[in-house]
Amino acid sequence: MTLFNICVSINIKLISPLGFWAREVGKLIGLEHPLIPVHHQYVVTGTVPEVKALKKEIPVLRDLEGSYYLRQERDGLLFGPYESQEKMKLQESWVTDGVPPGFGKELFESDLDRIMTHVEAAMDMVPVLKNADIINIVSGPITYSPDILPMVGPHQGVQNYWVAIGFGYGIIHAGGIGKFLSDWILGGEPPFDLIEIDPNRYGKWTSTKYTALKARESYGFNNIVGYPKEERFAGRPTERVSGIYEELKTKCSMGFHAGWEQPHWFYKPRDDVEYKCPAALTSAVSRRCLWDDRGLSSSKRQRRVLCFLARALKMAAVTCGDLLPAPVPAAPDSTDVCSGPPKIQRAL
Repeated sequence: MTLFNICVSINIKLISPLGFWAREVGKLIGLEHPLIPVHHQYVVTGTVPEVKALKKEIPVLRDLEGSYYLRQERDGLLFGPYESQEKMKLQESWVTDGVPPGFGKELFESDLDRIMTHVEAAMDMVPVLKNADIINIVSGPITYSPDILPMVGPHQGVQNYWVAIGFGYGIIHAGGIGKFLSDWILGGEPPFDLIEIDPNRYGKWTSTKYTALKARESYGFNNIVGYPKEERFAGRPTERVSGIYEELKTKCSMGFHAGWEQPHWFYKPRDDVEYKCPAALTSAVSRRCLWDDRGLSSSKRQRRVLCFLARALKMAAVTCGDLLPAPVPAAPDSTDVCSGPPKIQRAL
């Protein structure tokens, strides 16, 4: 009798918090967990005099434009980039052939060239890095689900099998997830709603190909600014398509729901059918209008952001009345840095 059968027979919850071994354990009981290992690298420096002289530890910095995080590591610095989906590397052999027996704290071979763009961005943001000695480049596996969110809770189809897997950010979630699961198991229901990490959001349609494509996309998009109703197209359509999909796909804007392609809205005659990014926070300024700032000087970029924030505050003030202070107007300028392409710019 296996450990799992014993747990079922005496009604004990078996929790699987096994990281990159989760796929292997899932297969033992007939489950294909949609997880894939990703190569993630981070760089550790030696002592940096300016850091050593500080009286307090510096806060963690996450640079979305440079796509990296940076924090203090003893008297030096540590920074880890997230490469684009074209450059990042998956450990696909672990999916097809399994994790090598005995693999534990071993690491992958580092590849500084692959992250050099992000290293240079970090040096521009934190100039002391330019003279810092690199003492280590760590490259290890982190486990990604297709949508980068973990899988937590009881798994359908297998009695008493609970999972806590697919944590792309590792140990940082450990305390909260442990408390969440223990409260759920002891109390009989989850202490609060975390439906977005339900392990049963995936199904047989979640193929290995889909998992790899979505993990690549999710890793590459790690540091972008996302918005509600934004569509991400990697791995779509899945094997789960209806008989009318081919007829509808050129006549409507498709959304993704549990593997299905479903119409969100239908085009009118003479509509531009090209996908457009959703508006950012308000209908006044679209994502492209705000962030497509190539060719603008640094000061104009800053004024564009200030203008956007002022508009957002204005909209909030209309909704919330006296709860918010009056918005600060954007700095005047001969160039309207808040205006975007005419066909996607809308008035308040």
